Amino acid sequence: VPSRDDDGDDGDGPGGESRGENSWDLPSDDENTEGDESGDPPVYLRQLERILLHGRADGTDGALTSAAAGAGTGRAGVASLDLDALHLHYHSPGCQRLYAWLVDYPSEIVPLMDILLGRELETLRDQLRLQQEERLADAEARGDEDDADQARDVLYLLPDALPRIQCRPFHLRSLSHMRSLDPDAIDTLLSIRGMVVRTS
Repeated sequence: VPSRDDDGDDGDGPGGESRGENSWDLPSDDENTEGDESGDPPVYLRQLERILLHGRADGTDGALTSAAAGAGTGRAGVASLDLDALHLHYHSPGCQRLYAWLVDYPSEIVPLMDILLGRELETLRDQLRLQQEERLADAEARGDEDDADQARDVLYLLPDALPRIQCRPFHLRSLSHMRSLDPDAIDTLLSIRGMVVRTS
């Protein structure tokens, strides 16, 4: 199961893998702490909120694979959330075990991640709806029309039918070479550098 990858290093590692120090660099400490200092939610929670309100995890159009998903309130479709596997690996020792399971058993772990993301999206929708309803009631009590309009806009964007989330892991620790693959790689998650013209 090839994962999406953009770069890599040419050095050969064990088992036909290459492990490049520069190609797998994590974001700097300044980039990691920028969101915490400003009080922003974690990066993947922000992506789920974008999916919930705009139908996609990033700022580009066409991230949804279903045409019905972009139909506005009540939309239902399929949205994708890109998971940097290095974030998972370096989060905690428990997540390192989850990373190992993801690489060894992607056909079991990725669907479980999809289910978990769906539950988190439902919880986030309920929390946002409650927060905006309280904000709207408070704004109307204070006579603040601008704040009330903003709360109504968010409530309007909250969908009745949630899109189905597909988790797309990428950026594995090791990079495999296509010609070095053997039967042991079947049903595992791989990072392969290059252009894939056909898969089976």
